Amino acid sequence: MSEHPESSPSSVDIDTLFAEMQPALMRAARRWAPSESIDDVVQDTWMGVLNGIDRFEGRSKLSTWIFGILWRQSCRQWRRIDAKPTVGIGDHDLVADETGVEPGRIAELRDDVERTLDAIDDLPDRYREIIVMRDVLDRPAAEACEVMDLTEANQRVLLHRARGRVRTSLPNLVAS
Repeated sequence: MSEHPESSPSSVDIDTLFAEMQPALMRAARRWAPSESIDDVVQDTWMGVLNGIDRFEGRSKLSTWIFGILWRQSCRQWRRIDAKPTVGIGDHDLVADETGVEPGRIAELRDDVERTLDAIDDLPDRYREIIVMRDVLDRPAAEACEVMDLTEANQRVLLHRARGRVRTSLPNLVAS
């Protein structure tokens, strides 16, 4: 995927950007957004890009900025439908009759997931970007380093600090 860090927002070719980013946005939305809302979340992300491209300051890579919009749109969609993300076990969502997990425990796990997502959403940009790339998108360290323009050591430090902040903000969750 080519990047446009030195480009002014007005010089970005939206058609090329769309062609490069759309597959990755769809993959990420499948992991972050409610399954029935994936297309809407990606569409809302592109609307956010189009409406906000003039405010893009270039402090991060353009793709990182766009994934941030996708993340926020996904979180908004979960809140909009008054639902919480399901926690997957392998290829199965937590459904009491499939996993044998009690319904009360499912509700607790969903609350834990929502609290974790909120904690990630509250992180500073660089911490949120690295934890999303490594732990949510499950991308390899080398790719995170390339996308975020980090050394391997700096990537490890950022990820360690991000995970630490999430753990600190969820003391009861980590203890259980």
